[in-house]
Amino acid sequence: MSPFVFQWPIMLLLLFPVAGLALLMKRARIKRATLIEKMGGGRRKQEQLRDWARIAACALLVLALARPGYAPERRSVSQSGRDVVFAIDVSQSMLAPDAQPSRLEASKQGVRDALDRLSTERVGLVIYAGSSTILCPLTYDYGFVRYMLEQANPRAVDFGGTTLLSAVQKSVDNLYTDDRRGMQDLVVLTDGEDHGPDMERVTSLLKENSVDLLLVGLGDASVGSRIPIEDESGAKTYLKHDGQVVYTKLQDSSLRE
Repeated sequence: MSPFVFQWPIMLLLLFPVAGLALLMKRARIKRATLIEKMGGGRRKQEQLRDWARIAACALLVLALARPGYAPERRSVSQSGRDVVFAIDVSQSMLAPDAQPSRLEASKQGVRDALDRLSTERVGLVIYAGSSTILCPLTYDYGFVRYMLEQANPRAVDFGGTTLLSAVQKSVDNLYTDDRRGMQDLVVLTDGEDHGPDMERVTSLLKENSVDLLLVGLGDASVGSRIPIEDESGAKTYLKHDGQVVYTKLQDSSLRE
């Protein structure tokens, strides 16, 4: 048996249309030459060579599509690793600068640092506030994850507020699968501000789907910080509620609970 094979031999059938094209071009060349002779002109070798070059190019393209190979071996490639979904809180409180340059930017840098250490894990990216959005499905393409990470900001979600349940539900329904139970992690980066009354449902969802949870808290748990925003004119100011400047702290105790 010859070690030289075509891995997609069915593509060789395209040689028949190429042969038909060669016949048509030959016929057209003869008619053109006859007409030129009647008009008193001579034959031009360049045209014949150009036609043959075109036919040869088409034939070589077909051969390439048939994937020629010398003693090819079929090998299965498998990658083992966990499925890691990073859920980033993008509520307005994450703009506070008590984690430099802000809680949100610090969380993004944390994800970048983690990606530098990962190799065989599939990584997904979810952002959440009052609602959640999948920025990146599970993938081995860490470059794409880094690109989508730049799109994480408070304007990328439909509703303000902070609802961790929304992010967990989105991950469980759309990213995690039953065949990967026990190999799935959720890494939540948040300041813990106002996660809503559904934390028991969050816990049950994670347990039901065998998802391990890692909570990363960002911010100052004692002093806190103001939340910088831009007004309609583009001037920087601070978030206010009922005329008072809002101060936000890392809710360390609630995250531990």
